[in-house]
Amino acid sequence: MGVNKETGLTIGAVPISTRTGIVKPTDTVPQKSSLKNEAIHIAVLAKSLINETQIYSSEESLEILKLKIQSLASFTGRTRLEKKDQIVFWSVYGLVEILETKYPE
Repeated sequence: MGVNKETGLTIGAVPISTRTGIVKPTDTVPQKSSLKNEAIHIAVLAKSLINETQIYSSEESLEILKLKIQSLASFTGRTRLEKKDQIVFWSVYGLVEILETKYPE
């Protein structure tokens, strides 16, 4: 799973070398995302904020979350997501609890 640096949204089906962990060059860049991937990514970013993972720094996590939330807000305004909204809701619910604890202001 990759991350679009402009929107903060995930990009699925990114080919990664199993030997090096580096993205393999490809002629086509996948541009799809899914709410399930977004929910997982939000959880990973939240854990980074409380130092439970070393994938992102707190600053990187906050910047990606800001972009992701803006992108998801504009997306949900244009599309009916129905039951899939629940997936993102529960990941955001956990994130809000972490943000309120770590950043009370």
